[in-house]
Amino acid sequence: MTCRIAISLMVRLMREPVDAACFAMVAIAQAAVRAALVVMPIGAVRRTGARLRFCGWLIAARWNEDRLLTAIEATGRRLGAYSTCLVRALVAEMLLTGIDRPMRLMIGVRRAADSRLESHAWIERDGRVIVGGAGGDRYQPIVVWETVAP
Repeated sequence: MTCRIAISLMVRLMREPVDAACFAMVAIAQAAVRAALVVMPIGAVRRTGARLRFCGWLIAARWNEDRLLTAIEATGRRLGAYSTCLVRALVAEMLLTGIDRPMRLMIGVRRAADSRLESHAWIERDGRVIVGGAGGDRYQPIVVWETVAP
């Protein structure tokens, strides 16, 4: 039932003005990924995202990559703590992975000044960070997933 409601909402949003629909679709994707991370391990979320990638391509085909990246960051800021760097990276992986342009989802850690361990997730494509900001170089990568389209 929930899937039908989400699909119905997405179809209605596709009829909205371009920016509103783009931002709404990305916000829904972030909410879905966040909910999935609460009940599933990250590997299972990535596998599910890979199986649903064709839906992401249908969404992404309507907007260019720069617009989607802007929407991911902007909606992430508005969702606050609900949208973490990992959520944004997983959404970008689902929406932007293409056969001709692979990307890397990276998770890194660093020791903070007060001895806490901090982590960060980001997406790299063609040697540059596209999601997760430019701070990835301050983290030691512990997980690197190459993402290619099936």
